[in-house]
Amino acid sequence: MVTYMYTGRYPHYAPYDTTELLHCVDVYAIAEMYQVQGLKEFATAHFKDCIVFNLTSTIFPKVVKDIYESTVDGSRGLRDAVSNAAARSIRDDDTLNNSKFNKALDEVADFRKDVMKRLAKEQAVTIECPISTCDFQILIKAAALDSGREEICPECQYRSTYSYWHQVED
Repeated sequence: MVTYMYTGRYPHYAPYDTTELLHCVDVYAIAEMYQVQGLKEFATAHFKDCIVFNLTSTIFPKVVKDIYESTVDGSRGLRDAVSNAAARSIRDDDTLNNSKFNKALDEVADFRKDVMKRLAKEQAVTIECPISTCDFQILIKAAALDSGREEICPECQYRSTYSYWHQVED
């Protein structure tokens, strides 16, 4: 934190180094404690770079446990980063069958809940008509975005595939 306060930069190392994950968690917790938003953002960004290499590493359960023990529920930075990465990779058999990954799911109930929420969100999306004067929105299955089937907006009669519609963020 001292380096960040003097330089405005966050020192980090190789993203495939498993100890980097724990370092990111520690830095984030300190930044949270002292309310240093910029440092939290640096730690979260670097964590996102590192987590993709380490979802099945031996320290993954400890990383998850540390995140959920060192942050409050309202502080979503690292919680969202780890649960989103887990949800994206859970379809991979290597991840799903990995004992360390499963240990994290088993031991940290809030992590398991966050992963399940993310998976449920991926099943349905809200999209809106791309015509700026039209405010029509619809909840569809995520798979329908890539169906290639032409749809018609019931309000403005715009005709296109859903892939041209805008996804509404929560």
